[in-house]
Amino acid sequence: MKKIDLDLGYAVAKDNIPINILQRPSFRQWIHSAVPGYKLPGIERMRYKIIPDIVHTTRDKLMKIIKESTSFTIILDIWSSKSMMGYIVLPAMPSPKHSSDTPSFLVDLCVTKPLEYWKSNQCRFPILSEIGRDAVSVAASSGSVERSFSVASDMLSAKRAAMKPDLFINLMLIKCNAGLKVGLRDAV
Repeated sequence: MKKIDLDLGYAVAKDNIPINILQRPSFRQWIHSAVPGYKLPGIERMRYKIIPDIVHTTRDKLMKIIKESTSFTIILDIWSSKSMMGYIVLPAMPSPKHSSDTPSFLVDLCVTKPLEYWKSNQCRFPILSEIGRDAVSVAASSGSVERSFSVASDMLSAKRAAMKPDLFINLMLIKCNAGLKVGLRDAV
């Protein structure tokens, strides 16, 4: 996959650009003028290939961070969208094993059915899934969670109300972990 495609996918997620911009004649003309010969990806390729590839790379990077951590601070909050679809956000701050100067990263997991998520992932995360199932009933709040809500409400604006849940989750994963610079370097 071309780096320019990944950069475009990353911009769509990070900067909250509607995917349908890829169909707009003025945007297509601008890209053609700026990068002659570049074939702009279509909506289907962006939605089903480019963004999932960036998500996969982001998840791999997050799993590496998680595996290299000795402990986590986990905060739980639950909210619902305007369409009353429920979401749970678990921001986790890993504490690195190796050195105190290694930066910590905020890991946001957006899960639409938390009990099902923890049940299906109990083999991967036996202790964390037990805590997650217990914690689902306890809502807490923090600045990082409030920022996630703000990002989510911006992403689910009236113009993007028809967005599918899987695309929303993928875009949130990329945007909330933009500090990892995944998709610009690692996915190439």
